[in-house]
Amino acid sequence: MKRIYFLVMMMFVVSISWGQVSINAGSTPYSENFDALTTTNFNLTNNTSITGVYAFRTLVNATPNVFTADNGASNTGRFNNYGTTSATDRALGSASSAGPGTLYYGVKYVNNTGSAITSLSVTYTGEQWRNGGNATAQILAFDYRQASSITDLTTGTYTAVAALNFTTPTNSAIAAALDGNNSANRAVLTNSITVNIPAGEEIMLRWTDINDAGVDHGVAIDDLSVTATLASCSAPSTQASAITFSSVGINTMTVGWTNGDGLARIVVMNTTNSFTDPIDGTTPLPDPNYSGSGEQVVYNGNGNSVDIAVLSPATTYWYRVYEYNCIALNTKYNITTAANNPNNQVTLASCAAPLTQASLINFTAVGGTVMTINWTPGNGSKRIVIINTTNSFTNPVDGVDPSANTAYSGSGEQVIYNNTGSSVSVTGLSYGTTYWYRVYEYNCSGVN
Repeated sequence: MKRIYFLVMMMFVVSISWGQVSINAGSTPYSENFDALTTTNFNLTNNTSITGVYAFRTLVNATPNVFTADNGASNTGRFNNYGTTSATDRALGSASSAGPGTLYYGVKYVNNTGSAITSLSVTYTGEQWRNGGNATAQILAFDYRQASSITDLTTGTYTAVAALNFTTPTNSAIAAALDGNNSANRAVLTNSITVNIPAGEEIMLRWTDINDAGVDHGVAIDDLSVTATLASCSAPSTQASAITFSSVGINTMTVGWTNGDGLARIVVMNTTNSFTDPIDGTTPLPDPNYSGSGEQVVYNGNGNSVDIAVLSPATTYWYRVYEYNCIALNTKYNITTAANNPNNQVTLASCAAPLTQASLINFTAVGGTVMTINWTPGNGSKRIVIINTTNSFTNPVDGVDPSANTAYSGSGEQVIYNNTGSSVSVTGLSYGTTYWYRVYEYNCSGVN
């Protein structure tokens, strides 16, 4: 806007969330050795103390649940932080004797690959840290659950995978502490689970330690590794189309479009209708502030509009939208054109002040605390009206677009109108008081 300037306030919102383990790519192991338990008693708050790790007991559950540092010497029913005394190599475990009921622990993952996960290869070491004095082998059972959102270890239906159950290898009637790191007391278990986890969904891997008949052994999990296999990715079949333009100024504009059927899309701009097709397996970083020349990615996301800035007046800009599926190294682009994709728009020419000022201010409907101010407009696209109790006015500054309030504050200058019309009714006046008014014509808007 010519003759006014405006203040821009920017507020940045930081979003903080405690998250599950994020699977960002296929064929990449995601590992957890549980050494974060440290060598002392560890308070585990689900999905916070150790990312993605959960625990629950059916009797006397607590928040947080305490994993007691133990070397296998204790037969108390509880969660245990197993390891040899003072050793930093730890294992997540339990002994389900009497008191705690059934003990659950698990690790939650989210599919952030942008593709469906078709299988998970799960490897972990089952360790036995105590022979409870029971000659019967006991099982630490494995199962899993998949859902759009998982917040605990007991809701929903879990699918058992017997091949990943850990069966205690040391079972005798003589109770004793064991070293779960000795080969005789441990087993490495591996299995590939066939799944179909869409992008954005979650899976919980869960271990269950029931209160077995007789005295319970002490068991644990360690060195967990999960590797995802992804569905093959294909390019979207429908390209974005119908690129449109709004809020066009001398150095800004908003670009909109109709989305295709891709997971997301990039927008590339240029000063000519010339575009280099993106390469599969790349995800460029966007910048909506144009550098001034050449091709530039100005958007990368799943929306349908972007605000572009730092443009030049009276200049033609071309835009092209490319749909894509999957993310990171799996990205596949649709590189075809579509109706009005690409498309172009010219920015406005530099703004000039109006040549004819508003005139012939007059008054109607004058009351004790109200009156209507009328004028003959000049040739500006809009105008502001300022009130004061004296014939003293500060000229507006180019680039500021002030807000208006028709209720007068009682003293000093105040903008009471900012629009395209030729009259305004003002309130909040005082009896027997003289008020002065001045009208300023302007063109354009915002910083223009």
